[in-house]
Amino acid sequence: MQLGSQLHIWTDVEEYFHEATRTVDDTLLFSQQSDESPGGPGTTYRTHFERRTRLAGAPVWRAIFERNGTPPQKNRLPVKRLS
Repeated sequence: MQLGSQLHIWTDVEEYFHEATRTVDDTLLFSQQSDESPGGPGTTYRTHFERRTRLAGAPVWRAIFERNGTPPQKNRLPVKRLS
């Protein structure tokens, strides 16, 4: 992923939203640009799913992250090799 690329997280499951955003934060590869969770009634719809969910009165949790200049870290978990 190139510097400045964006990663969008949208979901109607609050627990999943918090888990996903924590996971992205833990990579140190992204800066959070906006947190639109859960969005109000005046929020524009970006997908059919979001429109349907909001019209049903449920929130859609959204966050946008932008790739920063932090170099990717090597995998910290040991790789098991099959013999």
